[in-house]
Amino acid sequence: MFAIIIVHILGHGGILNKFRYDKLYLFQHFCNWNVNGFCLISGIIGYKTHKYSNLLYLWLWVVFYKVSIHLYYQKYTGYTIPKNKLIHEYLPVIFCQYWYFTKYFGMYLFLPVINKGIDYLALSELKIAVISLHCILVIWPEYMDNSFNGFNIDRGYSIVWFILLYITGGYIGKNIVIYHGIKKFIYCLICLTTFVSTSLAYYYYYLPKSIFYNIKGYYLKKIIFFMKIFFTEKLASVPKVFQTISMALFTIQLNYNKYIAKIITFFGPLTFGIYLIHENNIIRLKIIRNLYKYIPKDLTLNELAKIIIMYAFIIFLICSIIDYTRHIIFTIFRVRKICILLEKIAIKILG
Repeated sequence: MFAIIIVHILGHGGILNKFRYDKLYLFQHFCNWNVNGFCLISGIIGYKTHKYSNLLYLWLWVVFYKVSIHLYYQKYTGYTIPKNKLIHEYLPVIFCQYWYFTKYFGMYLFLPVINKGIDYLALSELKIAVISLHCILVIWPEYMDNSFNGFNIDRGYSIVWFILLYITGGYIGKNIVIYHGIKKFIYCLICLTTFVSTSLAYYYYYLPKSIFYNIKGYYLKKIIFFMKIFFTEKLASVPKVFQTISMALFTIQLNYNKYIAKIITFFGPLTFGIYLIHENNIIRLKIIRNLYKYIPKDLTLNELAKIIIMYAFIIFLICSIIDYTRHIIFTIFRVRKICILLEKIAIKILG
């Protein structure tokens, strides 16, 4: 989530447009694979469980911030949402108020079937399914004519892509092996090398392409073909897949002491709230999109990087405090228990 905030500062915050440093794109691509990471993690840790009460809880979480931020903004500015659009605040999925939650919500509806499949299939069968789906949905469409959209996954912003990431995470979760000694060192080194090399590939993509101008014929076609597959900003791309999976496999092998574990378990449940706050349409329009105005244009790349990280840290910390307050409120009013009760009642009624 910290990395995703950096991506939003660079993009929504106007930093990439104001500062023409090539290495800012490298910074961006070291971070934005994390969007894929959330769905992958969901599959790794969640393929054995599925509760619709969790989905209802997330829905109420979204509505809480949509309504509370709007009311707060209305109180201090006098702005009111038109009556015909007020329903958008309470039905965020239907009106796609948060694109990620909307896609995740759609994916979640398929999880009873997906989880059964992950649990039932042998590891070898699941492996073949995962590799085949990635080839068909990620690689194959790149070879097709632009008019072909039979396997369209909307650059990684679709429910189908989320489902594929979840299934991939389910395979990893079902096949976790913890290494020790030299095997762990080699395994982690391979994961880090894969992540760094695929990230650096983007940097060279943004360099001037004049080095290719003198290459003609067959070899030029091969280079263009290779670049089309690997150098793309899509979330559903070969490098992003390698980045996401390699870092997941790397972090699984790490040993966390009790202090780091406490930090992770404290901030982990708050990350969704951090997303909901800083990506709220009002917050984005009034705060995030104006960040570039407060940064001098003559900064060096190192100075700019420090400011971006500082902004990200401040946003992360403030949003964490706010969402921890929300967590206390939900605990007092037993929101999760109510969601579980409603799920039980619905199941009983539906028989």
